[in-house]
Amino acid sequence: MKAYKNGKIYTVNETRDWAEAVVVDGDRIVYVGDNDGAENFIAGKQAEVTDLGGKLMLPGLIDGHCHPVMGAFFKSGVVLNGIFTLEEMQAEIRRHIEAHPGKKYYHGKGFQEEYFIQNGIWPDKSMLDCICDDTPVFIYGTSGHVAWCNSCALEKAGITADTPDPHPGRSYFARDDEGNPTGYLVENMAASMVSDRVEVIDEEEVDASFLELSEEYAANGVTALCDMGGLGRMLDYMKNGLFDFVESGKLKQRFSGCGVMVNSIGEVDDGIALAQELSRRAGDRKVDPDKCRFSFVKMFQDGTLEDLTAAISAPYLNIGTAPDPFFTNEEMIEAGKKIAEAGFDINVHCIGDMAAHGLVVMTQALRDAGFHDTRVTDSHSTYIYKGDVPKFGELGILANTTFVWHAAFEEEKDILPPQLPPMYELKSVLNGGGKIGAGSDYPTDDFGLEPSKGLQMGCTRSMYRDDIYPGSYELAPASEKLSMDDVITAYTISNAYQMRMEDQIGSIEVGKYADMIILDQNVFEIPLEEVYKTKVCETIMNGETTYRK
Repeated sequence: MKAYKNGKIYTVNETRDWAEAVVVDGDRIVYVGDNDGAENFIAGKQAEVTDLGGKLMLPGLIDGHCHPVMGAFFKSGVVLNGIFTLEEMQAEIRRHIEAHPGKKYYHGKGFQEEYFIQNGIWPDKSMLDCICDDTPVFIYGTSGHVAWCNSCALEKAGITADTPDPHPGRSYFARDDEGNPTGYLVENMAASMVSDRVEVIDEEEVDASFLELSEEYAANGVTALCDMGGLGRMLDYMKNGLFDFVESGKLKQRFSGCGVMVNSIGEVDDGIALAQELSRRAGDRKVDPDKCRFSFVKMFQDGTLEDLTAAISAPYLNIGTAPDPFFTNEEMIEAGKKIAEAGFDINVHCIGDMAAHGLVVMTQALRDAGFHDTRVTDSHSTYIYKGDVPKFGELGILANTTFVWHAAFEEEKDILPPQLPPMYELKSVLNGGGKIGAGSDYPTDDFGLEPSKGLQMGCTRSMYRDDIYPGSYELAPASEKLSMDDVITAYTISNAYQMRMEDQIGSIEVGKYADMIILDQNVFEIPLEEVYKTKVCETIMNGETTYRK
């Protein structure tokens, strides 16, 4: 038995009560209340007592949108995040290849799409061929929605001028004037046609990276992960290596996943089948469903703003056009009903307002058809179509977001049309009776891995430090700023709802799993501008300490 006393414990229960003490027996919370009550509870029993010394305790944080399997895979390759010029990117790729000679495949993540857009050029196979021309090289952009490969990768994948684009205008191979693929792959359907055929997964490398990532998550107070899917051969790892990793006890977080990411109506049946297969494998291996489960299907409705592939309701200023959503409204309804009939919840990537509108149309059709228990999540809730905000509360749509994206940037003024609705209307969603969740979208975003930055930016709608991104400023309107309770709720009980575990985790209450964190600062009391500096003193998952500073 363990007792934690003399703390400021924010329970995130329904009435948002505060407590002084918590007692844990095994993996469960057995007492929440004042110090005297805790003393009486443990009287005559063997208990390890921790004096919190007035520190803030919160429920364990849940990363409600991330790609940890993908992140582990990328960590084992070349990482370009934070490297901005082409010359710097090429130098880092060359350094990685020279440091790992003789590999059958080189992969990476993080080339800066903005650099190429701002300089009026696009990634080209020749830029990689000059570094390595005899082994496939395949690198995803920062968004994870575009990729860049060398000629060898295209050749081994059999991609030629005669290869049709998988989804013309939405997911395609960039081509030169003669129709030859240039090595720039737009969206995951095109990227997977290359990666699926050339990728080589080294499970030992991925295991080592996954362990490192899990420890990093624990150090940031994260006790559960909502995995939003992998790409290519990463799915093979999920079918075997992931379960091995969970059963070994090395994973320091609960894991809720979907498997694959569905990009078109033609992929829906396969997406459902994979989710079913992963669920069946977990059951066959008797994996504890409270530790690892596959309970939803992930769909893509559009791309990203940085790649000009988000489905917005007015043309991008710099190109004069805007793409349609990946699914028509009719296809969204068809896909949603199939997924709901199979017994899975639904998570839909939506950046543009037209993409989000399709999600609302689908959810309305599901409710009208009697699927009231199917949980629907909008990832990333960047834009919500005019008039649709109240629908999130009315239809029970969870609006998931990445708080470290809640800032405005000068370069967006040259790209985004002014008639779009405001970004991240999440206070309005809450005021309309809806729920919001929070995630890092790691490895798409690195500093989102630290929730303390998200806690601050969700409240300020500004970069956590002025010098981090020159040209950034406060995102309007100020009326959409969230409270500290709002952002903590998003990271805890709302994300537990998305996992269908709100009765087990997400708040500090008797009977729930003992997933809790202790912080070195009280984020309710310090200036908002100081919140990002907050560090985790201890992380407890399932009653066991997974990190101690």
